[in-house]
Amino acid sequence: MLKEYYTRWVDLPIPALDGLTPRQAANDAAYRGRLEDLLKDFEHHEREAEHAPPHGFSPVKLIRRLLRG
Repeated sequence: MLKEYYTRWVDLPIPALDGLTPRQAANDAAYRGRLEDLLKDFEHHEREAEHAPPHGFSPVKLIRRLLRG
């Protein structure tokens, strides 16, 4: 279920990216840094989550893979 959500997430408008999708932001030099900051924040929360298994599902890894193409 999480994999499906984050697979769709890369194509959803994100307010923190001024309504661009993460995929659009990845292709726009003016927004790439903001997207990277957002993903770094996600990574921080992944590491801090008590319920996250050490080798469990990582939304950020999936997102980065999807944005690379």
